[in-house]
Amino acid sequence: MKALKTILLAGGASVIMAAAAQAADLPTKKTPPAPAPVQCFTDFWSYLNTSATDCPLKVGILTVTGRADWGVSAETNGAAFNSRGPDAISPIIGAQGNGSKFELAPGMMGQSFVSVKAAVPIVSDFKFIGEWSIAFDPFTLQLADGPGSDVDNNFAPAPYRPTTAGSSSYAGQWDNRLGYLGISSDTFGTVKVGRLMTFANELMGAYDPTGGSYGFSLLGYSGGFSSGFGITETNRYNVGGSYVWDNKTFHVGAETQFGGYAEGNDARTLYSFDAGGKFGGLSIDGIYAHATDAVSFGMYSAPNGLPASDLTATLSNYDAFTLMGRYNIGAFTAFAGWMHTDLSTPTDPLPPGLNNLLGSSYNVVSNTVVAKSVSYGAYPQDKILQHIWIGGKYAINPQLDVEGGYWHVWQNNYDTAATCTGAYNISGTGGTTGFAAVPGVGAPSSHCAGTEDAASVVFVYRPVKRIDTYAGVTYSTVAGGMANGFMQSGNTAFNAGLRLNF
Repeated sequence: MKALKTILLAGGASVIMAAAAQAADLPTKKTPPAPAPVQCFTDFWSYLNTSATDCPLKVGILTVTGRADWGVSAETNGAAFNSRGPDAISPIIGAQGNGSKFELAPGMMGQSFVSVKAAVPIVSDFKFIGEWSIAFDPFTLQLADGPGSDVDNNFAPAPYRPTTAGSSSYAGQWDNRLGYLGISSDTFGTVKVGRLMTFANELMGAYDPTGGSYGFSLLGYSGGFSSGFGITETNRYNVGGSYVWDNKTFHVGAETQFGGYAEGNDARTLYSFDAGGKFGGLSIDGIYAHATDAVSFGMYSAPNGLPASDLTATLSNYDAFTLMGRYNIGAFTAFAGWMHTDLSTPTDPLPPGLNNLLGSSYNVVSNTVVAKSVSYGAYPQDKILQHIWIGGKYAINPQLDVEGGYWHVWQNNYDTAATCTGAYNISGTGGTTGFAAVPGVGAPSSHCAGTEDAASVVFVYRPVKRIDTYAGVTYSTVAGGMANGFMQSGNTAFNAGLRLNF
């Protein structure tokens, strides 16, 4: 009996020891070590090697974001640097492009800006939100001011304009980019009121192969060919409101301006609607927009006794829509889009006054004393302006991307009485005192059918998270009625630079 007891005890001990050994071999669930805290501001290098999400610049309820983009450009047919123009130079062929240039080139990968944002919880998932944002030239700190660049070149025909000129919804004011307040809820949507981008302006960068860059995209360079639907000044509401509902799969939105010219808006009425969604790697958006009596700024071709700050205006109505998409698969993202705009005679051909446009101090003389100060018959028939684009972005490795695309714009012949063949002198030069006649390219009338094309490729390298360096080339051409008033029909621009994100 004693022997049996000894055997049982020994066997039990063996079983226990075997079970313990087996248990020791089983996988165990251990709590992973906490990630090391991100070193945001221990030194400047640590800051540069963090993202804005990792290390936002916050002061209380306020967050500061932005970017500054410094570059240089060599063009075969460029225009001289203008610190007030949002584009500053003309990497895409323009009316003033003539002869080789090597110059400073801000914003070739995008407009430089500073934004101050606020988000304050109210109740449940509702938040009070606000943003003030200002766009500037990073070389001179001059505020972005498209009409100001027009003023700098007023009273001279295109061949004799001293610098780059180009109208814009940026007009040199303290909130030239954005200035709004609102309420946001993940459940019920977001309402904003104030100075706002249109939906098309907000979304174009997301659907452009180069992010809507000035130096490598016709979509980014010309608001008139993209989010302005033929009139770049309508890229923003000076006083407007928007509502967007987004459940992270589908989203819809509506927006409108409040008031008209007296409130600093660039049209009597302007509104648009957006609908889109995200389905796996596919994102799509469709936008419809309408404007009544929208204003496009212009310059006088000769002195006429008016102040230099008075510009010309062309009025029109438009109905426009665009369909945009992108598809991501692994390291590659494909982009494509189509824009269609129908520009027509304005509803009110004789507005009482065109002052305070864009929320700025720029005025347009609206009387019969100065001929052609306001044009309301620019479209004898409807002008149909269309734009298609396609391109891609490929991540070669986590630090190096290659981006590029092709953009094509075309218009119909919207004046059957126009002369569309033969040689001509650029409008406003022949016989004007002090300005010799200069032969132009393209068609003798801007009302004739025409095209504009651009193609680009750019490499973007990130040595640290907050800095992008880039280098690339863009080739652009223009023909027919869209080349009217141009001295040259093509331009090749080699652009390189550095962008700081904060």
